[in-house]
Amino acid sequence: RVNWMMRGSMLSQVRRMRLTYRHPQPLRRPFARSVMDNALSVDKRLVRTSFDRAAAGYDAAAVLQHEVCKRMFGRLELIKLEPAALLDAGCGTGNATAQLQSRFPRATLYSLDIAPAMLRHAMGRSSWWQRARGRAPKPVCADIEHLPLRSQALDLVWSNLALQWVNDPPHA
Repeated sequence: RVNWMMRGSMLSQVRRMRLTYRHPQPLRRPFARSVMDNALSVDKRLVRTSFDRAAAGYDAAAVLQHEVCKRMFGRLELIKLEPAALLDAGCGTGNATAQLQSRFPRATLYSLDIAPAMLRHAMGRSSWWQRARGRAPKPVCADIEHLPLRSQALDLVWSNLALQWVNDPPHA
């Protein structure tokens, strides 16, 4: 009986070693394989943690994001819409907030991000008089795929390089 228990415990150690060898850092990758269909899926907890840690120095490193944002604003002039409610989906540090507010001055702007530290940084960009007048963006800390807003509450959605963090783009 003792011999059987030792073999069982050694077997489980060998299995753990094999699993560790196959996947040396399974929780550090933002994409994990699904057991059901082998599709890649985003680990939202890891994304949130990573962006929380990066929030303080994100703007200095986000060269691509700033360039894409600038080009998107160039195209935004083609849209002849005056939304009452606007969502900045994946707002990050809020680098587009001021331009969105100047382009759509009458719209209520909702700034959404999955990382609380990024959202705090974005809200810090609003001046005290914007907050006093109620013109500051409304912060929403949530996942893009599970918006805590009622259906058809938005007239326009702005998103700059956030869709790669979505597991199911057609339903987001």
